[in-house]
Amino acid sequence: MSSEAQPPQQEAQPSQQADSGPPWLRITLALVAAATAIAIALIPVLTSLLSGKNDSGDRHPTAQSATCPLAESSTTASVVSHQSASYPDLRLQQMSYKLTYGHHEAAPHVDAPAMRLEPAGQITGGVPADQTLYPFLWADPHTRDNTPQHHPGPGRYFWHQNTPIQPDSRGCWNLPESPLGYSDAQGLTFRFYFGLVPRTQEPCLRKLLSSRSAEQNGLDGEALSACSVTLLGYGIIPT
Repeated sequence: MSSEAQPPQQEAQPSQQADSGPPWLRITLALVAAATAIAIALIPVLTSLLSGKNDSGDRHPTAQSATCPLAESSTTASVVSHQSASYPDLRLQQMSYKLTYGHHEAAPHVDAPAMRLEPAGQITGGVPADQTLYPFLWADPHTRDNTPQHHPGPGRYFWHQNTPIQPDSRGCWNLPESPLGYSDAQGLTFRFYFGLVPRTQEPCLRKLLSSRSAEQNGLDGEALSACSVTLLGYGIIPT
């Protein structure tokens, strides 16, 4: 009877394993501690990546951090970007313009107003070294001008070979003010196309424009394709 009243001697003595816990618990605590140390070490790296900085503290040019300055009283253009299979990284990011009205410099005595355009914007990607980025102006044939006959837009491309677009390291570009259209062209909606022209194909365009008809009426899409022009998209300019 006395032996049954006494608790077993093995249960009365605390085991050595109870002091340090079971093995699975020790392993779990060690893993948690290691993971915490790694997370703390990665915090500065993640903060740098999210803020767009590299190891030297410089900020990478991104669409948000490297936006281009806009001219005073400028209008933001709606942009349609065409992705080229040959140049997938070259895309239109943004475009703005300043449109003013006045007398046509070729006929200052005429009362018909003339328009002047000052465009600017930003592209992503670099222009290939063997090509030049040019503006091609196109007037929508579904819109009409302010002449008594209300002529529709010709729907043809006018190459502005004297004003190439030269983006800086951020992709920003701007062009000086220049005439847009003709006297009483107001009312037309223009598209400011961005066209990549291989330098070896510029003589092709000049040859096509050597006729007075092409110089006055512009070129069609087939002519641009024949001279290997790649249109990257356009900005819309209503007047």
